[in-house]
Amino acid sequence: MRNGDRTNRAFRPGKVHAVHVEERGRTNGLFSLHASTADYNLSERDAAFAYDRGVAHELLHAVGVDHHGEGEEPRTFYFQGAGDPMNTAHRPRFVPYMPSSAGDFGKKVWGRPAVWSDFDRGPTITLKWEDTGEDVAQSMSAEFERELTAERSDSLYERDGEEPAAKYPQYGKDAAFWSEKALYDSVSGGTTKRGIANYEAHRFDRSVTISRDHQADSGNELCLMRYYFANAYPVDAAETAFYLVCPGMNRAGRELCQTPEGTGANASGHAPKSRFGDSAPGRGSCFSHICPNDAIPPRTL
Repeated sequence: MRNGDRTNRAFRPGKVHAVHVEERGRTNGLFSLHASTADYNLSERDAAFAYDRGVAHELLHAVGVDHHGEGEEPRTFYFQGAGDPMNTAHRPRFVPYMPSSAGDFGKKVWGRPAVWSDFDRGPTITLKWEDTGEDVAQSMSAEFERELTAERSDSLYERDGEEPAAKYPQYGKDAAFWSEKALYDSVSGGTTKRGIANYEAHRFDRSVTISRDHQADSGNELCLMRYYFANAYPVDAAETAFYLVCPGMNRAGRELCQTPEGTGANASGHAPKSRFGDSAPGRGSCFSHICPNDAIPPRTL
């Protein structure tokens, strides 16, 4: 939506020049069945109305109705097998940084020669299924180990560790270390015979969209103005652990809320905790904000 007055985000019809929505039926679009169910974890029932809901959402902006809050954060967390030589935890886990490539070890960092700690892949990120609390990395470990064994016995690439061992003696790592690192990176990244044949690059990694209390996914979960794209939320303030919303367990309703309180999965009594809480201050109560009268100035947010 393009707004003639960019100082306010609660619009009036006279200040809206155009409303842009992708075409209906786009198979790879934001409102497609695949995106709605696979990426945003909607039930097929709610996914069937995703496009119509999206149109209504955008039109409501033109008469003074805004989101329940602001903010969603796309993140990718990278899987590490327990035996990965770069895994300091020595157990299956996710980390926030992708593997360093072979060339990275010879580069300078902030103008100085790199040291080994520059290649640390960050703290352990724990992902848990919301309904059971099961550790996602642990549940994937057996499949990863099977892929690792298959690639070790019938490798797509020769992974000779002699070259990097000779090229980067400053790190004190032998050829066996570099060879194992390359193997684990290939399996986790999908550059294996199976991964390439089945187009499964990065199938062990997890791309998520995180939202938090009072952000865009908060408030009444059935309201048209609530975002539903987040599929993860922090376990606690430390944000090193996140609950993942299970497939089919997110909602996208077709109502207009009349209070800012979180409902459904956003209610305070939701287990294991409220996903995104109440709407942000001054947000929610969307029905009360409808105003198609251009003579009434839009509220400032």
